Amino acid sequence: MNLLSHFDKFASQTPATGGAQTLRAKALEFLNAKGLPTRKDEDWKYTSLKVLNDESFVPAGLEVTQPTHETMKAIQAKLNPEFINIVFHNGQFNKTLSSVEELPAGVKFTEGKDVVATDFKDSFEALNVAYFTKNYTLEISPETSVDKAVNFVFYSSAEGTSAVMVNPRVTIKAGKMSSTKYLESYYGQRDVRYFVNPQVDVEVAESAKLIYVRLQAEGSMAVNVGRTNFTLGKASHVHSLAFSTGGILARHSLTAEMKAPEAFGVFDGVYVTKGNQVVDNTTVIDHQVGACNTSQHYKGILADASRAVFNGKVIIRQGAMKANSEQLNNNLLLSREAEADSKPQLEVYADDVKAGHGSTVGQLNQEELFYLQSRAISADIAVPMMSFGYASELIYKLENEELQNWLNKELREAFQGLQVALK
Repeated sequence: MNLLSHFDKFASQTPATGGAQTLRAKALEFLNAKGLPTRKDEDWKYTSLKVLNDESFVPAGLEVTQPTHETMKAIQAKLNPEFINIVFHNGQFNKTLSSVEELPAGVKFTEGKDVVATDFKDSFEALNVAYFTKNYTLEISPETSVDKAVNFVFYSSAEGTSAVMVNPRVTIKAGKMSSTKYLESYYGQRDVRYFVNPQVDVEVAESAKLIYVRLQAEGSMAVNVGRTNFTLGKASHVHSLAFSTGGILARHSLTAEMKAPEAFGVFDGVYVTKGNQVVDNTTVIDHQVGACNTSQHYKGILADASRAVFNGKVIIRQGAMKANSEQLNNNLLLSREAEADSKPQLEVYADDVKAGHGSTVGQLNQEELFYLQSRAISADIAVPMMSFGYASELIYKLENEELQNWLNKELREAFQGLQVALK
């Protein structure tokens, strides 16, 4: 397994202690036994990991480098002054570029070396633990309302070294009756191969409200295989949007455990792909108790020979009466070579529930496109215009103007160069 080729050197330079040492050994054992998933694994049926097998990635903790002046400028260009930005370069917290001092009372950002014991869901979670160095935690005290969005900015670059592998680990704890907007954005050096394997665990306590946005807008050679795990408490409210526009391979696995009644979760996604990009969104929404509501809506725009995968499972367990769940995946293909694989799934083990799912694959309305062109609007302008209206619906569901503006800007940038090639 190429991803472990530097492990011995990493382990000797970055020794783990106590529980972390035990977990690292357990992770290594898991990886040696399982290896990377293949397309024979049901959860990876539509996504090839060949790009990871073909490259020897060096773990970021092995060659800690400071960002160059050019990299610092590139990172600063991505920071939004309307947010509280907490910056990480190749997985390492960068105090100079961060504005931690702006965190209000009741919100605490900490670095730690403790990692919670876990049963690995897949090899990437084990890989994250094997190369674990620090866990970054954002904790919001009970009854605390945070006005400004907190944006964790992860920027990756090679800095003259080999292809780098980054394994960030983050924990978000939203206290009882708190209200927070947490953002997570991934950027990186263009035309450079790197691999980011983040894990984020989000605990939302009773009656807490959380907006969670994950923006993945990396270079065309980047690989991002990340996981977000939500745990929702009683009467909590989560609105999540996963927005992906970049990388040769981007896979986001999202799980949500509805562990207490009256919890409410909206889990949406937007993706725009071009070239040979592959974007995979895999979700598991687990209704463990009754009287919880969830909805999912993922929308994608695919150009050139790009591919998208939506693999979404909803589980309603025995006794989870009055559960309500909806799931929808829509894809818009701008090219005959583009491909969308959609697999919504339901597992219902309880009575008296509402659950529905569906998916669609379509093309831009050629009559509408012709109409715009007949009004002297060229296809270069008309296609992004029509695509924007299609995808921005989910952005406007976020009840925050700063977030809408930020994401719409990213969406417009992603639309640059989109072409319709259906003939």
